[in-house]
This record gives sequence, structure tokens and C-alpha cells, in this order.
Amino acid sequence: MANGRLGSAKLTPVSAALLYSNTSGSQAVINVQATALSSTTNANMALSVDSATVSLNQTTTATTIGSGSVTQAMYNLDPLSNNRPLRYDFLDVVNASNSNEYPVSYWDGSAWFKPSNGFYGAPNWQKIDPYFLTNPSAYGKTSATLPVAIRYSTSVDQMRYRYSNVGTMTGTQFANMQQFADSGVAYTGQLNMSYSGFGLSADPYSNWVMGTQSQGYMEVANVGTTVTNTGSNSSPSLMYQMTGGTSISGMNHKWYAPRVMGSNGLFIVQPTGYTTSIVCLVDPDLAVSLGSPSYAITWNGTATAGWWYTSSGVSSTTQVGWFEYNPNDGRYYLEQVAGSGYRSILSFTRATANAWPTRGNTTSNFSFTNTAIFTNHGSAPWAASGAFVMRPIRIGAALWWTVSDAGTAYVSTDLKTWTVSTTYYAANSYPTNTFNVTTVTPTSYLYAQTGTANISRFTSGFANVSQTAVLEYNTSMSNYQRTGILLSNGDKLYAQNYGNVDFSATVMGYEG
Repeated sequence: MANGRLGSAKLTPVSAALLYSNTSGSQAVINVQATALSSTTNANMALSVDSATVSLNQTTTATTIGSGSVTQAMYNLDPLSNNRPLRYDFLDVVNASNSNEYPVSYWDGSAWFKPSNGFYGAPNWQKIDPYFLTNPSAYGKTSATLPVAIRYSTSVDQMRYRYSNVGTMTGTQFANMQQFADSGVAYTGQLNMSYSGFGLSADPYSNWVMGTQSQGYMEVANVGTTVTNTGSNSSPSLMYQMTGGTSISGMNHKWYAPRVMGSNGLFIVQPTGYTTSIVCLVDPDLAVSLGSPSYAITWNGTATAGWWYTSSGVSSTTQVGWFEYNPNDGRYYLEQVAGSGYRSILSFTRATANAWPTRGNTTSNFSFTNTAIFTNHGSAPWAASGAFVMRPIRIGAALWWTVSDAGTAYVSTDLKTWTVSTTYYAANSYPTNTFNVTTVTPTSYLYAQTGTANISRFTSGFANVSQTAVLEYNTSMSNYQRTGILLSNGDKLYAQNYGNVDFSATVMGYEG
């Protein structure tokens, strides 16, 4: 009979392990010791006993794509159907004519497919973080519901927002939604916007939506189970005033600088395609507290403005490449794109922005170089090559992914420090040359690899372990110990890593 250390394993995120199998012919008394391999982040562990032999950590082919068609530009590996990956198109769209180009194309089983009718606001695709689909509670929701934008009219300016559960869509419905087509799913609140076809954003955290149309007129609303706080304006709108009344319908809409971006209740509004460095930081909730949601989009004075007018401090051609909220540190992050090769990553908190005394269209506006508000985290790694990146998507609790037009994918655990994805994944035990990972369930993920055509699916197999003898389930721990576990002959102890950091687990005890 064995005594001492009976088994041990290192578990990477999403993976499972058989920690110990009692084949002694007698009972065994064991202790479990586990340690998170991080000094800053807890691990999340599950333990369960089963007499069956369960296959663990299996990889299968989810879908086969034609050779040469798998590119770094695939930004979503479709966690809903696992067989309809989406690819981002790096296109500057001239909105004055129907370009027949959408922001994304999808694999229909034999080729990349786009609808026959183009969309004017192409750079503003319907952004849905894969992590949102499997972890809506991280966004303050009980299900993966948010306002979904669709085209409902032949008018280039009109959009319809429906509050829908994205998590219950089929793969085909999800692909349609990404291209602003009607997914045909059930919805609760609904709002038709006349001012939303030339730049739009729906914020999954707050349910605020904001859009602009061909002349620069704007609209804002909160679209949840019911629609509240609707507001609109024509020539006094921010976009109209920022362009001096010049129609944006003839301007190149830069794919790397969306005109409207919302995250956790704040929005960036900018006239990308127009020769100016004006960028507005907008707070719809502040506008409501001042008396009207329209104050968020109206070019007005300090007393009633729900927005701040920022200046570059660097270049006369500043734009914001992306804008994201990090719930892990409570900060907002953005990429300032200014001049040739300048890609600076800045962050701020809502409190520092709200504390700034001057709002609205005044001359005393704060600059991105104002250290009382913004922290500069230095240049983005893609700056050296002059590349631009698409707006990042969140693929884990503390993991974001983006890709550049130069074909390089990057990941970040904090939105301020970015690493080439293949380097990061190799260091964290993902398959060699992995460049994109999308969580499908808490115990599985999809991934694509450089130089291969298949989209593969990894499954830990822990879901097949009996749920009648669960000792721990998604337990957060730094150092964990459990003693005196009595296992019958033939019992097996399985572990699952539900967290985002590695942990080590050891079984000590004696048999017989």
C-alpha cells in the first residue's frame, strides 16, 4: 500500500486532471493541497469524486476551412455554433455610396460570405465580447442580453435596436446579427432610431445606445427590457458641430477609429474621416442627472453638458483607436492615434473625469496629456510598424485580444500591456502557434492556429465527471487544504481549473 504523495498535477486555465485513483483494493485517506501559481490573482478550483474513468482534455476539429483562408484577422470563433467563424475586414468605407462591404464576413461552409447589400456604417460592427456570452454576470447581468442593432429600412440613416438574449441565438443568427441583419430572435424593449446609420454603439454594461447619421445628427437612449431616456438633436449635435456642419456621408470612415464607442456607461464620439483632432468623452448618466439625456449629445455650455471636449496635446490629427473598460481595476483605457507611428495607451477613472470642472464647448478643455486625468502607459507594440488594430474583444476574465492590419494578433491581461498572442499562448500551455482563443463553456474553448486551416475545439471533459460527489465547485483560493477525505477502492479524484491562472494540486495520504 502506498503512503505519502499519491498524486499531483499542474492545471492550466480551463484544463482538468485526474489527481488520484485509488487502485489499492482498500480504502484510502487523503489530504488535498492546492496553490495558485500567482502572487496577485486567486485560482478557481473544482474537485469531484467519481468511480468512472473520464476522458480529459480532448481536442477535436470543430470545422474545416479551406487552406489559406484562416487568417489572423478572424476576430470571433463563434462560441454559439462552433462552426461559423467571423473575419474582420480592414476597410475604410466611403459612406456616400453603397460599397457592398460589411464589417465582417463569415464562413458558410465552403467560402467566406457577405450579404449582397452593403452597410454604410461598416467600421462599427456589432461588438459582442465572447466572454459576455458565457459570463454575463461579469457585466452585471443574469443573461447575455443587450441592445442589438439591425437595419430595418432602406434609409441609410435608420437603425433598430432590440434588447435580445445573444446567448440563445444559433450560429446563423449570431452571424446575421454581426452584419446588422435581423436575427429573428425574441426581444423585449425595441427602439427605432432615425439618427444612427453612420456610426453607432451599444454598450453591454449599461444598455445605453448612441448613434449618428449622414449629416451628423445624433440620438441616444437606454434600451433594456423597456426603453428609457431617449434623446435626439439635429444641428446642435456634437458630430454636426465637430465637422462644422459638413456632411459625414462623403468622408472615409476609418476602420481603426469608430465614430462612436461605448463601454460601461461612457462613450467616445469623434468625427473620424474629418480633418480634426476633436474627441468628446460622453456620460449619458451625467446628462440625465443634469435634466435631459439630450445633454449627452448636444453642443451646449458647461451648465448642461454631459460631455467633455478633449484636445490632443500631441497632434492636430488625433483619433481614438479603441475604448474599453477594465472591470478588474475600474479604469477606462483608450488608444490615442496621433500622427505617424504614434499609438499611445491612456487610462482614466470615471471619478477623475467627473471631477474636471469644465464641460461642454468651452475653450478650457482638458488634454490627453493632462496627468491629473490620464495616465500614459506608453506606446502600443504595433506602433513601431505603423500598424493599426481593431477594437479589442474580451475573451477571458482578464484577457483581451486584438489584431492589426499587418496580420499580427495581440493579447493583454490588463489593456495596458500587450503581447504577441503566439508568445503569450505558448507561455500559458495553449497549443503551439495559437493566435485566437474563444471560450465556449467554462471548461472548453475554440482556437485557430497559424498556418493551419482547421478550427479546433478543446474540452476538459470535467462536465462528464459525476456531479453527485462534488467536494468543491469554482472555489476561489490562493492556498487551499482539505484533510481527511475517505475514498473507497476504485474512487477517482478529478480537478478542474475554472480560473485564469495556473494552480498546482497535490494529494497526500495513505492507502489500506
